[in-house]
Amino acid sequence: MGKGPTILWCLALCAGLFLAPASGTTVGAQTAPLPTCSGTLSSAPMPGRYTGPWHSDGDYHFAVFNTDLDLTITIDGTLDVTVSPDGRVSGVARGTVDAPIHHDGIHDVSSGTGTISGIVQGVLAPGSSTVILSQPVIAMQWGTFIPDGYTVPRSITMPNYQFPLAGTDCVSLHGTIAEQNFPTQFVVADGASGLTQAAGIGGATGTWSVSHVESATFTQLSQQVDAFIAGANAALMPSSGPLSTATFHSSVLQPLKNLIAAINQNPDVSRCLLERIDAWVATTVPSLRLRAQRLGASVDLRALRQATDLYRFSQLMQSDCLVPSDGTLNGISVAETSLLDRAVQTRDWSTAALATREMILATADSTGPAHRFTSDLHDLLKASLAPSDKLDATRIAYALGDDADARSTASSGLHAVSFRSMSSVRVAKRHKKRKHASKRIPTRIPTPKPTPKPTSTPTATATPKPASLATTLAAGAIHMSAQSSGGATPSFTWQAVPGAARYVVFLSAGSGTQLPWSWSGTTTSVQYGDTSLSGLAGSESETWPVPVPSAGYTWSVLAFDAGGHITGVALRISA
Repeated sequence: MGKGPTILWCLALCAGLFLAPASGTTVGAQTAPLPTCSGTLSSAPMPGRYTGPWHSDGDYHFAVFNTDLDLTITIDGTLDVTVSPDGRVSGVARGTVDAPIHHDGIHDVSSGTGTISGIVQGVLAPGSSTVILSQPVIAMQWGTFIPDGYTVPRSITMPNYQFPLAGTDCVSLHGTIAEQNFPTQFVVADGASGLTQAAGIGGATGTWSVSHVESATFTQLSQQVDAFIAGANAALMPSSGPLSTATFHSSVLQPLKNLIAAINQNPDVSRCLLERIDAWVATTVPSLRLRAQRLGASVDLRALRQATDLYRFSQLMQSDCLVPSDGTLNGISVAETSLLDRAVQTRDWSTAALATREMILATADSTGPAHRFTSDLHDLLKASLAPSDKLDATRIAYALGDDADARSTASSGLHAVSFRSMSSVRVAKRHKKRKHASKRIPTRIPTPKPTPKPTSTPTATATPKPASLATTLAAGAIHMSAQSSGGATPSFTWQAVPGAARYVVFLSAGSGTQLPWSWSGTTTSVQYGDTSLSGLAGSESETWPVPVPSAGYTWSVLAFDAGGHITGVALRISA
């Protein structure tokens, strides 16, 4: 400045200094991972537009006129880029440039100011991300910037700025900046006739960061995901007790559906949010299945209901992804079948009816449980049973629509044997001892000749009509009056039987091939599809999966005393 030479940069680009991107830096396109139930979360940024700042500090030395000319380049700018679904980055970088010049430890009167702009391009890939600000152009004003000074416009094409990626998440990226050397420039010494050219030796470093333009929406939805997971986990905790269908729907399933719908309305930020939900599902579903397996190892109706519910809940949660299936449902089915088999073998008809209902509830199958029940009954009726037990089993078979077994057992003398043993009283015959008469010669007395009786025409007697199977099976029990309301979910009511401890209802269709619903309880009325279990809160809120048969059905209600024997019947009532 006073004593030292004033150097005016008359800068121009030298030919042959254009720097192309280094070969081999571009990698193949990467497809963004789809949401899965694997539990893996991706840190790759989601597709969309990203904006943010970048800052670079460069220091370049020119050896001219026996002087170390020090040029510093400070850039403050913005990035505006788009990340495509396959991980490609494209956009622009802009900024302002401040370029003071120093030499011999003093700030020279000459310096530069301007702007910079260029194209950003690259590919984001695990371990090999490459983002480049490709040969940005500085539009510079060089001059003395003093009174009566002058400036000269110059357009300078810089080498590539490398933007290494230091870190990323779903809605942001950040990294560092690296650039080497300044293009060769012409340098004129102020007040001298010397003209020379030299390259700036040095480099630039800096930082950059960008955020998704929908990051605020992402943050808001992410908070909703946090709140949902916390609330759902609280509802699903084993310590909270049996999980009812109503609680599951209100605290887990419906909030989950609402949350997924809200996320899908924002596709630019949906991927990572859905991944978080899927990761939660990936851990929660196996947990519910494990609890179901443990409960399903029991032969208790309430435990099996809870096991079935937990398994069904785990399936309903998989609306956005799937967890590989396992043997949980099969294990529950085996336990339910075992419970039905044992109930039939022990003539526990109330448990048999409820176990059958649980099988139907779990599988929505109205045929398989009916076949299993009738098969068990067939084996039981062939066994040696007390007459009253055989009569009860035959009535159950008939109520299920199993005419073949019911008719076969009844025709083998079931009615006569059973009821004679239950109500008849045996009377022993008294045999009188004959006296022996004394031997004597009988006197012949003339026998008068009988007078012939007039002949008459015999009158034919009518053959009585055999009783129906239903009448035969109902004999000896109280006949219960019963009626149904009809409709899609009919109600059934019947007469109370004195001394009855429980009632059992069977609804059959298709000649015994279907058992759409069965029930057992202590009331004298019930609605079709009732699923309540005594002692299990919320069990009545299950949705019955089998509709009332449109082709018609029959229903039966049987009353049982405290000993488990049938005391009242209303068999095969047509709807």
